[in-house]
Amino acid sequence: MVRALKEVEQDYDVVVIRCGGKAFLNAGAIEAATGILITAWVGWADVEKASYYMMCVARLLSEIEKTGRPVNLKFHRYLLTEYNPRDVSEQKAFARMREKLGDHLLTATAWKSDAIRQAEKMKQSLYELTAGAIGRSACEQAMETLSSANAEIMDIIYEVWGRPPMYVSQASPLASAGKAKS
Repeated sequence: MVRALKEVEQDYDVVVIRCGGKAFLNAGAIEAATGILITAWVGWADVEKASYYMMCVARLLSEIEKTGRPVNLKFHRYLLTEYNPRDVSEQKAFARMREKLGDHLLTATAWKSDAIRQAEKMKQSLYELTAGAIGRSACEQAMETLSSANAEIMDIIYEVWGRPPMYVSQASPLASAGKAKS
């Protein structure tokens, strides 16, 4: 995978690889990665799985370094998904996650959304849906939470590139409502 990405690195600024549970593909993607973004639900068990995954990543990176190959990992972050900021128990869980993960947990969250579920059923991203395919209000709210998360991720990428952040300041306050203070 590292060789394949080297062949196209001049053509792309960012490459996103979603591996799922494929161990061999995960290993190649981790070796090639500059950053890792792990999605987690507000349930603590999911965060424990994500933390276990990061321990496995650390072991794999150690093994890669032992072979003399370079490791390029500059960041790893967790994005909370399926979050309901109006649910007090989820707010408390998010605050506990913030305490445990610190700045590794993105401030922005991807809210639980019927619009996102509907887009998934249609086998499209929310960004690809045509006007009127889902309710306007639900779509706007979901777009704001996704845009806020994407802005924060882009700022992390900009930091790795040595550039000043430029997106989070433009993100909507709606998408960050329910944020936990760190």
